[in-house]
Amino acid sequence: PVNLVVRFTRDQATLTGTVNDGDRPAVHAWVHLLDANGVRRRARTDQNGGFEFPPMVAGRYEVFSFAGDQPPGPAAIKAGMTVVNLVRGQNSAVLPLLR
Repeated sequence: PVNLVVRFTRDQATLTGTVNDGDRPAVHAWVHLLDANGVRRRARTDQNGGFEFPPMVAGRYEVFSFAGDQPPGPAAIKAGMTVVNLVRGQNSAVLPLLR
């Protein structure tokens, strides 16, 4: 699973987290964010499965993560996509790791 942690500084959110494949860190997995305007950001996990996105404005984002270099097909992405609302008061979320 993908564990997301949201932190706020004034009106910006920082999104960090870890990706695990079973009980092990998912090294070099991808985490993708898609904002309401269709802008996609991505981060790759480190040796500990950790990732961090640069500060972004609060709002609604669609998030998915996958292991490997090739993303899964559109149907798998749509099924595994999770909506995360980066708003004050929300501090975490969990989503699946796609294959």
